Amino acid sequence: MYRALLTFLIFPFAVGCGGSDVDKSDGDTAAYVDTDTYTDTDTDTDTDTDTDTDTDTDTDTDTDTDTDTDTDADFIPDVGSWHYTSFSVTSTSCAGAADDVVSGLSEDKGFSISGAAASGFVWLIDGFPESSDCVLSGLDFTCEALSGNIDNDYLELPTTIDTQGSFTDEHSLSGTYEASIDCAGALCDTAEGIYGISFPCDFDFSFSASPS
Repeated sequence: MYRALLTFLIFPFAVGCGGSDVDKSDGDTAAYVDTDTYTDTDTDTDTDTDTDTDTDTDTDTDTDTDTDTDTDADFIPDVGSWHYTSFSVTSTSCAGAADDVVSGLSEDKGFSISGAAASGFVWLIDGFPESSDCVLSGLDFTCEALSGNIDNDYLELPTTIDTQGSFTDEHSLSGTYEASIDCAGALCDTAEGIYGISFPCDFDFSFSASPS
């Protein structure tokens, strides 16, 4: 019985291993099938919930209402009598007579302004028979040539004067006279000898003045 059982177990093995060999290198029909069914189940649920709520409502409004108005009125000088607050010779061709000429023009004297307007005024030097018209441009003025005689107890001194200057305000001014002074009469030669001069004489004066 033991032999019969052993035969029964060996027989199938012998049958399977027996017979002629088969060359498996020819006509190999084995087919490899990849049955790997990998499925990507990673579902990206990252959601950007950043909601920019910057509500900058800059309502800065320029309320600068510049109401600056130029209210400068036209300049008009004071009218009436003015007196010299300073008076000097700046240049001359007759230096020897300068002191007497200065005193004749300025000592206890002055001038007057009349008919003042924004465009000009009338200028009259004390002791002169004629006045001159002056043109005003802002604070500056220029006058027509003024002709007359300088007061002198002994000589007749025909004089022509050009006047110009500038106001500081309605109550003060500074100016210049450009004068040509001649001499008429029997004493002119004597005057020339005394003063060491020759007529006509040229003088430039500077002065300042204010209302009397």
